[in-house]
Amino acid sequence: MVSIGANSTVTDADGNWALSGLADGVYMVTASKEGFHTGTLQINVAGFDLYMTDFLLSPIESTIKGHLMDEIDYSITVYGKLTFSDADGKVYATAETSAENPDYEVVFKGAVPESFKVDIEAKYYKPISYNWSPSVGQEYTRNFVVPRRALAVSVKPVNADGAPVSGAKVTMSVKDNPDETVTLGESGAGNYVASRFYAHVAADREYIVTVEHPDYQAYTSEPVVFDGEDKTIEPVLTALAPTVFKGVVKSSLDEEPLADATVSISLPDTPTALVTVTTGPDGTYSLSLDGALEAAYVLSISADYFEPAIIDITEPERGKEYTNDAILKAVMLSFTARVENEAGEAIADAVLSFNGSDIEAADGVYTAEVPAFGSYWNEYAVKVSATGYESQEENIIFSGMPVEKVYTLKEIMLTYTATVVNEAGDAIEGAVVTFDGTELTAADGAYSTKVSYNDAADKTFAVEVSAKGYKTQTVEVSFDGKDVTATYTLEQAMLTFTAIVADDEYEPMEGATATMTDGENTWTLSEDGPGMYSISLPALEADGKTYTVTISKEGYKTTEPYTFTFEGEDHSQAFYMDKDESGIASIGAAADGILRVYDINGRRINVESVKELPAGFYIINGVKTAIR
Repeated sequence: MVSIGANSTVTDADGNWALSGLADGVYMVTASKEGFHTGTLQINVAGFDLYMTDFLLSPIESTIKGHLMDEIDYSITVYGKLTFSDADGKVYATAETSAENPDYEVVFKGAVPESFKVDIEAKYYKPISYNWSPSVGQEYTRNFVVPRRALAVSVKPVNADGAPVSGAKVTMSVKDNPDETVTLGESGAGNYVASRFYAHVAADREYIVTVEHPDYQAYTSEPVVFDGEDKTIEPVLTALAPTVFKGVVKSSLDEEPLADATVSISLPDTPTALVTVTTGPDGTYSLSLDGALEAAYVLSISADYFEPAIIDITEPERGKEYTNDAILKAVMLSFTARVENEAGEAIADAVLSFNGSDIEAADGVYTAEVPAFGSYWNEYAVKVSATGYESQEENIIFSGMPVEKVYTLKEIMLTYTATVVNEAGDAIEGAVVTFDGTELTAADGAYSTKVSYNDAADKTFAVEVSAKGYKTQTVEVSFDGKDVTATYTLEQAMLTFTAIVADDEYEPMEGATATMTDGENTWTLSEDGPGMYSISLPALEADGKTYTVTISKEGYKTTEPYTFTFEGEDHSQAFYMDKDESGIASIGAAADGILRVYDINGRRINVESVKELPAGFYIINGVKTAIR
């Protein structure tokens, strides 16, 4: 609200206001709004003077600050997000606390709701809401309490048949700190749970779950991270007997499972195998020993077309399971190749792909190996390529012997093709295209040339495109390893005539009318600046034509006609105008009822009423008039 004495008004949506009808005198203007500091200003009203009185009201600030704390241990600072909203759900502010910034502070400017709902969300804690009723301009300190969240942790060990295992000792310890250990109690058959295990305590920690039972091997889990989530862990316990040796046998070439490999276990220095098995389709094997164990064993693994592997086993424990994976080295056949150009020279950057994989050259020789097993009936795809050369492809067969090859590649030629059209898309006859300094010859409207791929690499070529009556284009062309096809659209060239108009005192003249005609068409020139008038015409139409130009302005004598001919270039001419001898006061004196207003220099002023004119001297309908 804006008040002057007993008069007052309310600002509109844009903050504008107005009060009128004030008698002469000194007044105090006051502007006020809820939530803002009141502004005052003294004005002196005299006569019909108008005042522009602006106010900048400063909002009143209301502040709430503090931190979040644990519901049980107030010394624990909680980090989370606070959202302040009104009864309609409109959010006024949010704040977040962190280890770097544990305290929050929210500032409200201007009016505030009577009551806020404060929603608090904190990781590892339950969400909670508070009500807060602020007063404008007050500073509050509120440390909100956040309730803890207890995690539901359950460990359900089962045996190999999936049956629950009861009577086990189940513990959960902080990794690398066994002193912090939680013992889980059994709640129901085979279900072990932890009580009062809080999410914020478990945060950023890794726990190791162990299960001990006299009838099963001890179980130790991988590190478990809770991160505020409940967990159910279902370890599978392994019975103590028998002692099992298992693993996966793979090929060294692709590490794929190797089926039908022979795996046997024996005592050291004893050729007779105690147990012998063969691997399945997935390359796995499993063999077991019952009863008492010796101090050492030898695991032997062999397969056709592969070198055998020996694994020593020492101090095995009864009832345990041992995993011994093996990768058998395949017997290999070699492929060697060289890549040359047509001159018999080695191509340094050639790429040779063997069976889908690129191989690198050593001293110009590309080498690959394939396993002897399977190569007798397999075809291997070879693709040879090099930058700037045509590639080659073929399939080879080893037939149990090494393969040697020499590949000769042909150089690639790139083609540049250009067409020249006007802005309507029509071909321009007689256009000239120069490529890298050489003028190209058109064939069926297309200009073309060829460039060696390697000559074009990392190089740009200058292309100039021109035609009579059109603007010349100059571009740079690069091939980037591909043929280039370009269409150049030439913009029609324009010829410009410029009239430089001044009065008899050589001052640039504004507001003049400049016309130009060729006998059939008449144009009005555009005013481009003080005393500058111009027009541009298409060169194809205007070149060689003769035009006549005249300059006129109210209050001045029209210039003598000026005639010129465009000769392929822009043209300009200076014009000097003399004042009309009849005098400037006669301007606009026509008796047709139309209001014509001019300043003392003869420039027209467009107004609807003389009331719009500021104080000064004018010529109104041919009569010199003073406005006060």
